[in-house]
Amino acid sequence: LDRVPINCTHIESLGIQVTGESLHCSPGVVSQSGWAVVNDTNSPTLDLEKSWWTGEYSTSDEDLYIFGHGMDYQGALQDFTKISGKVPLLPRYMLGVMYTRWLNFNLRDVHHVIDNFVSRSLPLDVMILDMNFHKKPGWTGYSFDRGLFPHPKRDLASLKRRGVRLLVNLHDADGVGKGEDQYIPMALALGMDPSSNSTIPFSVCNSSDVSFALEDIVVKNLEEQGVDYMWIDWQQGGDKGGCDGRAQNPRIWLNYLRSTSHGRRGESKRGAVLARWGGLGPHRYPV
Repeated sequence: LDRVPINCTHIESLGIQVTGESLHCSPGVVSQSGWAVVNDTNSPTLDLEKSWWTGEYSTSDEDLYIFGHGMDYQGALQDFTKISGKVPLLPRYMLGVMYTRWLNFNLRDVHHVIDNFVSRSLPLDVMILDMNFHKKPGWTGYSFDRGLFPHPKRDLASLKRRGVRLLVNLHDADGVGKGEDQYIPMALALGMDPSSNSTIPFSVCNSSDVSFALEDIVVKNLEEQGVDYMWIDWQQGGDKGGCDGRAQNPRIWLNYLRSTSHGRRGESKRGAVLARWGGLGPHRYPV
């Protein structure tokens, strides 16, 4: 078989477009050449106290990190965490057996899946409900479909009594519509008139008010109903929601928000998400 180059120069040269963008190839820190360079010049910067962008970019003329580790790939990764942050400690069950299928599962179906694992003496740590769990017809949704889960809090409690943890799949791109359970509380928190029925837009990068209201009202409501963590299934482009694209994109920013929201609120719960690749650095927001 022919060897396929996996360096970014080759991948970008292919010109492949997904949702109107390139494949976002990000250089890594290891290489068969024995060295690698990470260019962090002109990257957006964070205010850690406010958990938000500063609105500024790194001002160094050149902000380069050179990894000359030869074939010591583990050493390169260890040094990378020294400058970029360590991998947080995950809840143990997030390293266990997970199950999901893109089907219109109702409560009985999920119990049936668990029964099948039990009957075969197989472990099941995490049950993930794909996007069908929420109200239809859109891809974006944060409210349980009552035809599948009539009493979400009680229904999820019945599943958790069987020893499984629960995740749900979220596509955030279309914002929070009037049909969502938490539409009115979120609209009021943002100073909007709920009677207007106007969709609250997805403004994840350019509005801390919208982002924190989304996490602290809408997503937190899912957690209060029994959902442990979120599967962030973003695939609608890197410059949506007021993001600049590339290093500042909805993928890595949603990963950041949902991995750190518990700590920002002063809660002791560990952060975790299931998510897509958002560029170099998301090891801080596993899995």
